[in-house]
Amino acid sequence: MLYPRFDAARTTPAAFTSSFWQFHVSRLSQPVAACHDGRRWHVLEVEPYVPFGNGPARAVSVGFAYEEGCAFLTCALPAAEEPYRHTGTDYTHPRVETCRLAEGESLTWSYRVHVLPGSRADLLGFLENRYHEQRAAALAEAPRPEVSAIAHATRNGLMNWHHEPALPTFKYAVAYDRIAQQIAEGSGCTLDQGQMHLGWTSGWVIFKPLLDYAERFKDAEAWNAAINLWTRLSASATSPSGFWWSRHVPRRRAADGTALPSLFDGGKFDGWDGGWLANPRHLHLRTTGDAVLRALQVIRRHGKRLPFHDSLLADIRRQAQLMAGLARGNPILPLSVDALSGEVQALRGTAAMIWISVWVLLDQMDLWDDRDLIHRCAEAYGPAVREGLLYGAPEDVGESMTSEDVYIALNVYADLYAQYRRPEDLATLEAAARWLYLWRRAFNVRLPPRTLIGAYGLRSHGGDLASAKNNHLHVYGVDAEEALKQLSEWTGNPRWARLAEDHWRFLAQLVSLEDGHFNGYEGMVTEQFYFIDWACLGNSVQRNEPDPRKSTWDTGPHFRNHGNLAGFSTAWCVAFAMQGALNRISPKGLN
Repeated sequence: MLYPRFDAARTTPAAFTSSFWQFHVSRLSQPVAACHDGRRWHVLEVEPYVPFGNGPARAVSVGFAYEEGCAFLTCALPAAEEPYRHTGTDYTHPRVETCRLAEGESLTWSYRVHVLPGSRADLLGFLENRYHEQRAAALAEAPRPEVSAIAHATRNGLMNWHHEPALPTFKYAVAYDRIAQQIAEGSGCTLDQGQMHLGWTSGWVIFKPLLDYAERFKDAEAWNAAINLWTRLSASATSPSGFWWSRHVPRRRAADGTALPSLFDGGKFDGWDGGWLANPRHLHLRTTGDAVLRALQVIRRHGKRLPFHDSLLADIRRQAQLMAGLARGNPILPLSVDALSGEVQALRGTAAMIWISVWVLLDQMDLWDDRDLIHRCAEAYGPAVREGLLYGAPEDVGESMTSEDVYIALNVYADLYAQYRRPEDLATLEAAARWLYLWRRAFNVRLPPRTLIGAYGLRSHGGDLASAKNNHLHVYGVDAEEALKQLSEWTGNPRWARLAEDHWRFLAQLVSLEDGHFNGYEGMVTEQFYFIDWACLGNSVQRNEPDPRKSTWDTGPHFRNHGNLAGFSTAWCVAFAMQGALNRISPKGLN
């Protein structure tokens, strides 16, 4: 579902659509509202928190409105959220706070208005400068990440909690509270999610850093876990279309062998399906491309030490050629195909450009012979990158713009420039990097000291908003940190490397380094620390738009996940924390 939905002609809000919106500052990358009049930007900038009398500072909100032919930029103290909130229930509860100044108390509140000439993309220069102006204050007294401890803890998190060889799987999510899991099993179900995508959120996302770790530290147990799991899965991983299936969903069993039902079961074809798309036959070609690219990176690094080297390379080359066949008809690649017939589906987006990186790496390994195709596709995606029209990467947000799409563009054009040194690819890479400022949190959210986030003093600076639809901070940006560091080297601009380091610091603070840390266990990392009052969508989305997908759950009207965490360790978060740590243990990187 699109959020927010703006309709200038609507006088009364309805169906999550309105001509005016106001947002709590915690939802924003920066405390800014802006509108473009066709020639220039009008920007309202506020301080995110304002001292209020003798009490604690209060959060502000900013927004926009359109009325009788005029556009308005608005701000409010204390923060208001109107006409709807992104809370995952029925969305009809606006948040309008009140507070009172006592006699003799005073309030000073300042804001700035800027008028900036230029096009749509020119706002990014303003956001970039503001981010780096605030950076020193946001990082003040921030602890330095314990790189070695994170590497070893995340290894233990994957092996002790996510790895379940009997299924076989690296479980997508594992409950922090193992007593709750014990109670669930006693009730005939499970809290853990055994599902495993082959790319994007699991599979090769895990195998790659785990194999790198195993080689670096001579860890035979970790090495064998990844090797044995792919050996078992590979026999049935290829769909009739010739592409790998997106997701494997094994059935979890209790200690006595009884199958445990889970809300997240969905493997329709002998345990395999297309993942989180509405039709289980449809494959998401970003997910598949991500798996293929990481598998090829593993081959390049570990070579013939992999017992399945030859069969894996054959799988990769077959799928790369299938995508090349589609690209010769249209250099803008399809985002989905039918797993049984191979027919292209209607899902649109830019995220399938990840296959350009697959072809570039094959070319680097002298296994590709069509450079013209690579350059045609790179040029075809260039306008979308420069305009910031990057969307479609995650399976669970449809055709929404996301920060993950920015990371894909960063990696693709970094790979292109590293291999071919074409100036136009470097220019497109830098254009992609600028769009990161649209998603990057520039300040620290203040939460009450009794909340988990407040008690630990966790910082939101450096996190990236996942998307407007999934309005929470995530850590997937570690996947693009090497591209940002390369961009700093190539351009002489240290700001790009600072963005990479800031995001790593954001992630590093969230890793449970010992049992009991964040009420989890060593090496666990949850996908969602709730710096933002946000909830994923359940059935209530259908109050606002037709949607054939149905959930069996909803969060309810009293759900307020603000200042706490989702009590599940998520495999891809653990894997990215491990990869970030390994990149710093070996300064040249392991890619």
